[in-house]
Amino acid sequence: MEPADLLQLGAWDTPHRDPRGRYVTVAYLAVVPDDARITAGDDARTARWWPVDGLPEQLAFDHAEILTAAVSAVATTTSPAGTTA
Repeated sequence: MEPADLLQLGAWDTPHRDPRGRYVTVAYLAVVPDDARITAGDDARTARWWPVDGLPEQLAFDHAEILTAAVSAVATTTSPAGTTA
C-alpha cells in the first residue's frame, strides 16, 4: 500500500480517552482487497476483520467514534454501485 492510497480521517486527542495514558490517534482509511491479511500489532494478541454491521456493541476507548468517521468517509467517497468516485 502506498501513502497516496490512504485517506486521513482525523485526529482523536481527548484527554483521558485511554486509561493507559495520554495518546493521540491519527486514523486513516484505506480500501483493501477482500482477501487482505491482517496482523496484530504490539498491543494486541490477535486481529481480525469485522463487518461493520457485525461489530461488538462495546468497543475500546473512542473507537466507535473513529469507526463512525470511517463509515461516513466511505459513504461520501463511493458511488451507489460501491466503486470509488
